[in-house]
Amino acid sequence: MINYGIDNCSEKELRLVARMADNADKSIRENALKFMGEAYKILDDNIWRAIGDVTPKVQGLLEQRFKKLKQGGGGLA
Repeated sequence: MINYGIDNCSEKELRLVARMADNADKSIRENALKFMGEAYKILDDNIWRAIGDVTPKVQGLLEQRFKKLKQGGGGLA
């Protein structure tokens, strides 16, 4: 799939960034969520297939981010 460079990001790398949403460092968490939000804009719900299983906490954070994007409020979390 060729979409704005997302084709250069492997599923392994997407999973790594998704796991960073649970990092102790606030800036790492926020930037991981921003990145995943941008990937979601391109991949839509296919992003779940790409990142695979994540912890319930990370899944909740990502769902919140994706819900905001679907509602058109793509602002910062």
